[in-house]
Amino acid sequence: SHFSRNLNGQGSDIVWSGSAWTCGKHLKHFPAFCRSGTTIAVQSFVFVMAKGENHYLAYLEDMYEDKRGQKKVKVRWFHHTKEVKGVIPVRNPHPKEVFITPYSQVISAECVDGLASVLTREHYEKCSAVFPALLARVHVCSRQFRSNKVKPFDLSKLRGYFDQPILSCLSSTLSSEPESMSHGLHEEEEEQSAGANVKLGNKRTRTNNRTSSNHLVTYETSCKKIKYALSGKRLPSLKHAESQYCYGSLFKVDEKIELLCQDSGIRGCWFRCTVLQVSRKQMKVQYDDVQDEDGYGNLE
Repeated sequence: SHFSRNLNGQGSDIVWSGSAWTCGKHLKHFPAFCRSGTTIAVQSFVFVMAKGENHYLAYLEDMYEDKRGQKKVKVRWFHHTKEVKGVIPVRNPHPKEVFITPYSQVISAECVDGLASVLTREHYEKCSAVFPALLARVHVCSRQFRSNKVKPFDLSKLRGYFDQPILSCLSSTLSSEPESMSHGLHEEEEEQSAGANVKLGNKRTRTNNRTSSNHLVTYETSCKKIKYALSGKRLPSLKHAESQYCYGSLFKVDEKIELLCQDSGIRGCWFRCTVLQVSRKQMKVQYDDVQDEDGYGNLE
């Protein structure tokens, strides 16, 4: 179905969904929002309005209400093959391939124009064999574009990947997310000015003419209430979204935890770690799956 609507001068038809939580900067974060009976959750793939009938493709990392009461979402952009080819040569591109990037941007929730589907090459091939007619708006991603380089990227490790409705049509073996490390990120708008996860140069522009050309499926996912922000490779500091979680006594030496990394190169990735030392506001951990640069033991 195709329809367009000018949103200028009109009130927002977006309604928050799920239980909200407040971060240390007093911003209310939400796990999802509803529009016209459709729910779009954090950690989902979405289309973002562009000029005319074009759309950008993005991964929705966070959604919140800013201090002026405006509904905001933080998205992580994908680049299409032609965008990457304009910078560097691309070997063996898939006809539907897109490249995930580390570039994030905070935009109005009104710019989100429905759910998208992005699959690994393996899952795309399986889906094309089962229902090829449904793949017209499905994209493939197996590589990341970062710092003018293309590197392999396992999209199935991204949180929310297996929540995509199209994967429910395949075998039940695809329905459960693996317990290995997953990529995900929740941050406030004010943090966009620092770190490698911010897109430099001109921001992508959106239009207020909303054009929807995909069927939306209602679903919700949970939202993490605690944000771990880490800095430094040797003894990272621990910051919590809520003050009642700021005491190191919550963690024990030798305890197994999951940690959201902010280090350059692996920013936004979740890792399994073992607690080595604990103080009131800091703790030292050892990664279970990441070796140190000198090759002697795992990174601490």
